[in-house]
Amino acid sequence: MNKEIVLYLKINKEKWIRKLHDEGDICFNRVGYFINKAETGKNDEQGDRYEGVFARLLRSDPRIDDYKNSLGDDLEIIDDDSHVFLRRKSVKNIPIFCMFGLTEDDLKFQDNEPILGEDGQLHEIAEYVIPDKMVNELMNTRENTSEVWGFYVDSVQFRKEVARMLNYQNIDFSEKYVAYDIDLTEEFVLDIPLDDSYSELFHKRKDYNYQHEIRYILPNSPTDDKRKFILNPLSYPKSGIANGQLCLKFNLIMYSKSGS
Repeated sequence: MNKEIVLYLKINKEKWIRKLHDEGDICFNRVGYFINKAETGKNDEQGDRYEGVFARLLRSDPRIDDYKNSLGDDLEIIDDDSHVFLRRKSVKNIPIFCMFGLTEDDLKFQDNEPILGEDGQLHEIAEYVIPDKMVNELMNTRENTSEVWGFYVDSVQFRKEVARMLNYQNIDFSEKYVAYDIDLTEEFVLDIPLDDSYSELFHKRKDYNYQHEIRYILPNSPTDDKRKFILNPLSYPKSGIANGQLCLKFNLIMYSKSGS
């Protein structure tokens, strides 16, 4: 399966989508904000009550005492019947910024045959519609999508621009695609160091794997509030916005990798 990310996507209300598209305004929210979204706002699409967990163990597992000794007051133990989830409390103050990803495998091709264009090459039309689940649950809109706005941006150019902006301000950051390797019904311990890199934030629940999320974290900039930054906006066709359930159409040129 080809998992190359070709575009990044964002869904929000018009005000925030326009600020992102027109002004390059991006916001890093602390992890605790997303945990609270799920726990109090009942929004399990934008929020995740299990954000930042690094283990799920039986209550009697002796490794829990090891974590108590090594992490001290930073260890949070979350009840889950006969098991517990483990998380570092300090992870809640780490700022993160996320975008959904569109992969080549997400594209749906039209049934008609490829068309020979005026350029002498074969063209095929493909499209992508943001899933209902993402739209309805992220915005809590259900039947009404009038407040939903979508933003897309070229993945390569966007990554370059975010890196340029953060490096210019001498801000340490980590950027990575999320691994969807956490099963909430199974025991697990993430094979990562519990250090200042906070790499547990690059792991999420398996049921979120359709999001193909790119995530930025600022591990050395803990905060009890959000942090905002301004990018150089990317113009059409590198980025664009639309009201409602975003539908993207692609005119693809077919060619042989061998050049024949």
